[in-house]
Formats: sequence, structure tokens, C-alpha cells
Amino acid sequence: MVKNGQIMRRINAKTVLDVTFNPQPDYLLPIEICHFSDIKQRGKKSHLRSVQRLDFYLLLGVTQGKCTHNLDFDLHQCCPGDWLLVTPSQVQQFDLESKWDAWIIMFRPEVLLPKLASKVIPDLSNMVQLDDLGERVSLAADEHAACAALVAQMENDASQGNKETLALLQLQLQTLLVRLSNSRSVSLPDLPVSASAIERVDRFKLAVERNYKISHQSKIYAQQLGYTDKTLSRATAEVLGISPKQYLSNRLALEAKRMLAHTAEQITRVGDELGFDETTNFVKFFKRHTGLTPREFRQQYRGGK
Repeated sequence: MVKNGQIMRRINAKTVLDVTFNPQPDYLLPIEICHFSDIKQRGKKSHLRSVQRLDFYLLLGVTQGKCTHNLDFDLHQCCPGDWLLVTPSQVQQFDLESKWDAWIIMFRPEVLLPKLASKVIPDLSNMVQLDDLGERVSLAADEHAACAALVAQMENDASQGNKETLALLQLQLQTLLVRLSNSRSVSLPDLPVSASAIERVDRFKLAVERNYKISHQSKIYAQQLGYTDKTLSRATAEVLGISPKQYLSNRLALEAKRMLAHTAEQITRVGDELGFDETTNFVKFFKRHTGLTPREFRQQYRGGK
């Protein structure tokens, strides 16, 4: 985590372990519910200590103790009532030094598209956008208890291990996400967000994810999506609270951090891969965004190496 020009804590591992959704043998569902203590018992400690990049969603709800979860260079100090969402491609690391436990819900992206549920309740699959949750939600004791009870029921239902339970689990997951979203929105300003703005931002995010290493100008994205610069700017301001340029810069800087921290690529190569025509331009961009040069960031994060 970079704060005021300083990295708050280095993590031990230097390389990223790619982790795929891999439930227990004979388990057929694309969603699994368990406790972190269960994962510790069945997983290799070296894997759990590794910096990980998941290809699935992971929702962590702390039930006992306190932990520090490292998520894309942000250190989240979590205690009972805190829920943390890890999305595919994010880089994370579990805290194995502290005594804690949590509900862990792991699910593949397709679980978020409940076809059956959307037929029964129109637009149910769009009730909650995971981006709206942010990374961390802190619940009051009664709301946390309700969410924990729901997850316990999900675990019990999932233990049947047959495909017929998938629709039920999808509805339960959606209910959990609605609860988390509602709790988070209590502390946020009640500002109206139009459906058209959400759609424009979603399309912009997808375009950025495909092309951020190629195109660094937000106006090009607007043109490709058929929007004016002002239309896209209004949409991102309404939904995200930032400009399209800032969102694009944030995505570039995050990938630069990942590459500098978790690979041995030369700084020149990192800049090349991220689409900068000159290393000096990459260095200026990175320092403007983080307050550190790429070399300083790598040295502080990797212990001077």
C-alpha cells in the first residue's frame, strides 16, 4: 500500500500464484462455501502464503479475531462484521500470522447470471453490481449476524452437491449481495444514478480492460463507444466520482505496480508492455500517480531488491 509516498508494509512473497476455481473432488457446483480454517487445513501452507491472483470471485466475511488482508497493495484491517470482496484478476494475500476465521464464498463469474431467477423476478441479476460494493463493507452486529446465518444456510444447501441446488444458491448469493450493498449505501450520499450512466460506465470499463495497454487517451474510448467526451465524463462522474482519464490512469498504475512488485521485468520492459513509447514517459506517469519512481517503488516493496 502506498500512502504519503511510503509503502506501509511489504509482503513476503515476490511472485504471483495464479489460482483457479478448484473445489473438493466430486463437488459439481460453481460456488463453494466454507470457513477459512477449512481452507487452511486442506491447502498447502506455501500456497496460502503466496501472493495470489484468482480467476474467480471470493467474498470473505470475518467471524472471529482480526486479520490484515493485502488486496492490490491496500492493507485492509478486518475484524468481525467486515466483509471483503476479491474480484478476478486482483492480487491478494491471506494473513497467516494472526488468529482469525471467516466465512469464505468462492464463485465463478457465471454464478452472477441467474437465468432462472431473472425469469421469476425480472432484472434480479442486475439488482446489485459488484462494483457498487467496493472492496470492503463493515456491518453492524445484527446485520452481520443475519448475513452469517444466510451463509451458514448456503453452506448447508451446497453440501447436497447437486446441480439442482444451484438456482437456490444463486438467489441466496444475490440476497447476501443486496444486504451488503444496502449496508454500504447507508453511509454514502443518496445521489441518483441513472441507468444510462451505469450502462455507459460498464461499457467504458470493459473497453479499458481490453485496451488500456494500447490506448491511454479517454477521448479515444469515448469515440469508439459512440459517446462525446462530455457524455462519458458525466457518466463516470455520476457513477464513479472521477473522470474517465483518472479511471484509466488508475488502471494503468495498478498494473504497473503489479508488474514491478511481482515480476523481474526490467522497468523499460514494464513501460513497453503498458504502451509507453519512452521509458521517461512511463517514469513520469508512475511518479505523478504514486509519488515514487518505478525503481523506488520496487525497492521499497521488494526489500531493496
